[in-house]
Amino acid sequence: MIRGICSEKDYPYSATDGECKKCDSVFKIKSFVDITANDESELAKAVYKQPVSIAIEADQSVFQFYSSGVLTSSSNCGTSLDHGVTLVGFGIDSKTGKKFWKIKNSWGSSWGEDGYIRMERDIKNKSGMCGLAMMASYPELE
Repeated sequence: MIRGICSEKDYPYSATDGECKKCDSVFKIKSFVDITANDESELAKAVYKQPVSIAIEADQSVFQFYSSGVLTSSSNCGTSLDHGVTLVGFGIDSKTGKKFWKIKNSWGSSWGEDGYIRMERDIKNKSGMCGLAMMASYPELE
């Protein structure tokens, strides 16, 4: 079955339970690619091309009450995956020199840095901050 991706204009996010509605697909998805678990180098190659769907542990207060800056590995946020987010990029913080991943959350623009979080990249724990390198994938388009 071919599935697609709707535009946000045609299918805006609403934080309520309900049934899926139909829309005209902006893109058709042919398949998906799972990124090798616990390999931040492969994750970087993938997100360099397009956003990547990742799973993280988000039930810890260090994540839930994040407001700004780079969340560092000294913050123990765990690896019990319980939340899906979108990895959209990476960089180096100009003030601290810390390498980070930039992640879009679904909790709205009042959370974090306008709805985004920056998490330290290339840490000793191979599963990444909050387990971000454990389960990642992206769609292949037709």
